[in-house]
Amino acid sequence: MLLVIDAGNTNIVCALYEGMTQKALARLETEAIQAPEDMDVPFACAGVTGAAIVSVVPRLDPLLTRFCAEKTGHDPLFATWETIPIPVRVESPEKVGTDRILNAWAAREEGGPLPLVVVDAGTAATFDVVDADGAFAGGAIMPGAGLSLGALQAKAGNKLPVVTIARPAGAIGKNTHDAMQAGVFWGHVGAIERILSEITAALGVPPRVVMTGGLAEVFAPALPGVETADKDLTLRGLVRLYGGMEEYESTFL
Repeated sequence: MLLVIDAGNTNIVCALYEGMTQKALARLETEAIQAPEDMDVPFACAGVTGAAIVSVVPRLDPLLTRFCAEKTGHDPLFATWETIPIPVRVESPEKVGTDRILNAWAAREEGGPLPLVVVDAGTAATFDVVDADGAFAGGAIMPGAGLSLGALQAKAGNKLPVVTIARPAGAIGKNTHDAMQAGVFWGHVGAIERILSEITAALGVPPRVVMTGGLAEVFAPALPGVETADKDLTLRGLVRLYGGMEEYESTFL
């Protein structure tokens, strides 16, 4: 059994995997985690023999290491651009969010034609390109839907209603809540479509598009060009990465 952790700016997602089968899942708020005891996952880690982490929150890395060591008896494997086996063709690979590189590699490894774009609908919406040679070729980043909505509410002095990010009943809201929901949803869909259009023009051929992240299943049905909505892509990427490193160590070390 393997413990995998995806530590993002908004949420920390913890899961148990047996092979490639997910056995348990927990989602924690990143801001609430200040000490290992705050990692209150609602599942037992008995029988877990290893752990793998991808993190974009450096302050949490020592805490997550301690948590994994206490739960599994082993230090975790951290995904880095150097440990993920994909060529990274950008100016400064060490400055790219490791989750972006991991997602690109995981989607490539699960098969299908190239080029490929992975759209991650999270705190930020990222567009990560795997080129025809199978390399991570960079991408685009924009504010996510939740971040955009939060900025709108904050600038309005919290006088606007609380709005859930969901597909609205119609494009014309008859009250402030519905108008905000329609604007955020369709605005985000439109932005994703335009960025994918520009990436397609830059590549010269239409890429395969996979969507992941917490809001993937909200937006994907409104985006005909998206082949798959897969919110667990990052977690499975960690499982695959850990298995590959374990095989490497057993063979060559």
